[in-house]
Amino acid sequence: MYGLFIANKTDTNTVETFRIGFWYKADDSKMALQIVPITLDQFERLFSAGFSSGTISPLFIQDFLRNCLAVSNYEAPAWKIEIERTVQEKIT
Repeated sequence: MYGLFIANKTDTNTVETFRIGFWYKADDSKMALQIVPITLDQFERLFSAGFSSGTISPLFIQDFLRNCLAVSNYEAPAWKIEIERTVQEKIT
């Protein structure tokens, strides 16, 4: 299961929270968060490019999320840069 957090600006502290975040279920079992924080601008560029090229699909989005999460072990500032790089890669 994946999540996408969209905001006008992605604060580094928020990015860090998603990078190392966990959620506790009602039964107190721990679940790792797999949420990619992106800006509204990144979201718009990513989806506009996908719709314009006809490549938008669940697989397109899943691939984007997986690529971003693959480098979520980077420190938050570097992860933000990698997310932007992944957006650029997907729109070209």
